[in-house]
Amino acid sequence: MMQGSDVALYGWDDPWITVGEGMSAGAGLRRRPRAALEGYALAVVEGRDGDMLAMTLPYE
Repeated sequence: MMQGSDVALYGWDDPWITVGEGMSAGAGLRRRPRAALEGYALAVVEGRDGDMLAMTLPYE
């Protein structure tokens, strides 16, 4: 039986999430460990754009 990431590319069980919306111009797609999502979500809600960028890694 297939589950999680075996079912679809970038499934819920993948260790990374891809982010891009709200990033500064030219930042492109970035990634963030799924386990560390809470701090990123707080930065988004509070409008801390610089922190959002610093909390992510380039998407490779």
